[in-house]
Amino acid sequence: MIEGEKVDRYRIEKTLYEGEHASVYRARHKFLGSRHALKIQNIEVPEEIPEALLNEARLQSSVHHRNVLGVSDAFDWQRRVVLVMDYVRSESLAELIERVGTLPLRSSLSLFRGIVRGTRALHISHIVHRDLKPENILLAKEEGRVVPKIADFGLAKLLDPGRPPEPSGLSVSYRYLGTPEYMAPEQARDPGRVDTRADMFSLGALLYELVTGHMAFEAETAAESMYRAAKGEYVDPSALNPDAPLELVVIIQELLQRKADKRLPTCDKLLERLDVVRG
Repeated sequence: MIEGEKVDRYRIEKTLYEGEHASVYRARHKFLGSRHALKIQNIEVPEEIPEALLNEARLQSSVHHRNVLGVSDAFDWQRRVVLVMDYVRSESLAELIERVGTLPLRSSLSLFRGIVRGTRALHISHIVHRDLKPENILLAKEEGRVVPKIADFGLAKLLDPGRPPEPSGLSVSYRYLGTPEYMAPEQARDPGRVDTRADMFSLGALLYELVTGHMAFEAETAAESMYRAAKGEYVDPSALNPDAPLELVVIIQELLQRKADKRLPTCDKLLERLDVVRG
């Protein structure tokens, strides 16, 4: 896609991200003049990707929450699926961490609470995101405040209440789904059968990075990252940030438990625990 090219009733202004299966562009509506982000399927992709993109749109558009990036439309254009999303005029959490390193504790907790509230909204709708990481948290500026918004539902999965998780969609076609540095051990073993507790692990990895400025399971290879997560091998957050409150370090440890049934179980419980953290 090039600047000025028309996609249905939108005109491309800028490339925001180029991915393997789809790319994201800033675009302006032809009649309204409003700005949006268009996620457009790439030309040559595996046959399951178009339906996966539509499933992504269905899941993301079903959740209406301040901390979840909105999707307002999806359509077919030149045999390619296009998603119309809210446009965020700022950076991702990954870009912020890279730019400033360790954030002040008050700012970190404020951002993290917003991420947890967004995740809670997903879980209430029986959706597990499966790819919570700094790159997928966009930081919008609304009414003078920075508001984190969970984005990229490409790996999200709808759970069937009352039934054990079963593989579906991309889970059937791809053995490994997710980002190793933030992936729960059970997701590395079988991404199709995870439940919302996998997202709780990812939240722990996010909180670790916000508090320390480092990834908990950073390694030279994906396999090594997954091995370290499976063994629970990470540097004590207190060693990297001696000012981190003890109750916050304990929360990180409880979120990064190797076994799903040992973790903090829900976002509600996590928010309760965060309320008593000094900062």
